[in-house]
Amino acid sequence: MPAPTTTMCTATLLGPGVLYRCRVSVAGATLGKRLNGGRYGVESAPQLDRRAAMADAAIAIIGGRGLRALTHRAVDRSLALPDGSTSYYLRTKRALLQRVVGRLAERTAADLRAVQDSAHISAQVSGRDAAGADRTVGAGRLAAELDLPDRLDALSGRAGALLDRMIGVRRVDSLARYALTVELATDAGLHRSLIAGQPLREMAAGALSALGAPDAATQALDLVSMTDGLVFDRLVGTRSLLGPDPGTPESVAELTRAVRTFLRGVFGC
Repeated sequence: MPAPTTTMCTATLLGPGVLYRCRVSVAGATLGKRLNGGRYGVESAPQLDRRAAMADAAIAIIGGRGLRALTHRAVDRSLALPDGSTSYYLRTKRALLQRVVGRLAERTAADLRAVQDSAHISAQVSGRDAAGADRTVGAGRLAAELDLPDRLDALSGRAGALLDRMIGVRRVDSLARYALTVELATDAGLHRSLIAGQPLREMAAGALSALGAPDAATQALDLVSMTDGLVFDRLVGTRSLLGPDPGTPESVAELTRAVRTFLRGVFGC
């Protein structure tokens, strides 16, 4: 019998709709971990990807059917895995929720990086820095002050697009986050991890500081609180009934207008 060798295969795990790379042993032409209905069993994927896939599935369950629907078995079934697979890697409900909280943070960080990258690309094309300052006229205070309304408009537009993503493409994530925010209020550790929002606060503080905000750290907290309220209202509040559809120019414009109003109040312009 030929000695087993190792090859790289790609398997699709249902739920998040993401392709995961996995290493599987092959003896001759026979896969050591067989394909099951078009999906590899949980043993064939790297441990990190297994837990990520389970967390993705759990987020989809919470955001789509509510927290009460989340069980280890529900995750197994959403990924077409044998019963007990999720509980093997995430033994308790709290362990599963802990991975979900971490995964939500990872997704948010990825979205923020995309926004920052987009801002830097736009800056290179337009000749402005990431905060909107015109590099061609120098960094003098007078030039920055003269251009401040335009810079606030640019920042508002980027924020509006990000918020629209949170109620559109990331709608399930946002619904899961709000459901968990209430459910985990009595679990100090997980609740703190869920609501910390450090990357978002840091990005907001950096942008406001670059614009010359008098108290960027505090005003960044205010901005994050305000935008969190906007997202909540558009998802499950009054404007979920009256607001424009997510992903449309009207939706982005509405969110941009709210952020612009806040920023112009901060800077008095």
